[in-house]
Amino acid sequence: MRKAAPMGKTVTIGEISDFISGRTRPSLPKLPLEAKSGVLHEQSNTGAIFMMILQQTRSFCAKDARDKVFGLLGVIKRAARVRNLSECPISADYSKSVAQVYEEATTYILKNTSNLLPLSMVSDPSRILVKDLPSWAIDFSANFCLSLGEFNAVLGNQPDSNAAKDPPKLLEYPIIRGRAMYVLAHILDKVADTGEAPTEVINTSLEPYVKFTMNCPKIYRTGQHRVEVLWRTLIWDYAHTGSLHPASDACGVSFRYWLAITICNAIRREVCKGRLRSNCSFEMRNLEELAVGDPTGNIPRLHEIEEICEDNGVFEDGLDPERNTEQVSFRIRDRGGLTFRIDDRGGLKLDSQLGEFGLATGLCFSADPRMYRTHKGYIGSGPFSTCKGDVVIIAAGGKIPFMLRPVGSPEDLKFQLLGDTYVHGIMHGEALRSSDVERKWL
Repeated sequence: MRKAAPMGKTVTIGEISDFISGRTRPSLPKLPLEAKSGVLHEQSNTGAIFMMILQQTRSFCAKDARDKVFGLLGVIKRAARVRNLSECPISADYSKSVAQVYEEATTYILKNTSNLLPLSMVSDPSRILVKDLPSWAIDFSANFCLSLGEFNAVLGNQPDSNAAKDPPKLLEYPIIRGRAMYVLAHILDKVADTGEAPTEVINTSLEPYVKFTMNCPKIYRTGQHRVEVLWRTLIWDYAHTGSLHPASDACGVSFRYWLAITICNAIRREVCKGRLRSNCSFEMRNLEELAVGDPTGNIPRLHEIEEICEDNGVFEDGLDPERNTEQVSFRIRDRGGLTFRIDDRGGLKLDSQLGEFGLATGLCFSADPRMYRTHKGYIGSGPFSTCKGDVVIIAAGGKIPFMLRPVGSPEDLKFQLLGDTYVHGIMHGEALRSSDVERKWL
């Protein structure tokens, strides 16, 4: 655990007015007249300890949902005493509702950490179990899914994402008044189109991913081909081993094999149901079109898919329909004699590093993220509930962009938090380098 930063010199709000640009909302409470240049303060590590322990116990069960927080208070307070930190003021008060307990815990953590990482623990609305929670409050009873922000936080000394750099040097940030939270943010863009989430395509030929990619410009704003943008976005540009971020080009080769095997398993299931071989091949015409125009060579050709199916007996007459429910491993032998296998449920059996992409999806797909494209052409992977019209923001103090849903009229600047999001090409502050970036209180 890092030591808390020393208290910095006092500076006026006017000295950081370059950061606080844009229209100030009339409903926003007045900001403190002074701010400390040291973002962390005396209690910061206590808040960080609280968040860390809550993260580690997200998958634990409790008969009383309030005990997901109350059951940890003794450990947290002891850890604070050992480190000579301020104690956590939260107490086990069973007169409070589950929503009140979770909101209080989230508020404490946000006010006593140096960034917006706690917001990455917010569950997608479709997974929320506790009603009447503000959208920014963490539902500690929801099924745990590793978010991009949480994955980013455990990289250790590996390069990580830092889309928004440092938070504003204010005594209080984010600002929480009642059940509303205010952050200083740049609105990047609105979602124009969405693709499918892994649970919606993993048992298909992945044709939806192919169609989504075909509708994107061939060359992305980073100069990369759309196929490379596709596979990097699917795994948040994180590999499973070696240099984690950005993922190495070897992951692109692994993507080719992963894609081929996943499609072959989808064909096998269709053949077992009685589909004709010709019909299965016909439905993959978009894959062939994408492969022909792919200079990276990471999209398998249709004849390669058919060869793999032939080699593994997919098209043999008299297949037992019961095999449709079994896990079947395909084998591909590449030019170097290395073998890569993947079963139809996504489980990997590896004889080489060719399964690197599949291992990465095991982490990223647990959150069931949805692919999307914005009006300005940004491509990302966001919360499952993401839909057209949602807004991508880069909030000060947030290493990861966030997905918001507008509530009320556009002039209100009120939003519901859906979760964090990966946006290809802006995860290291690239979007804030322009001189015309406008930040607003949301």
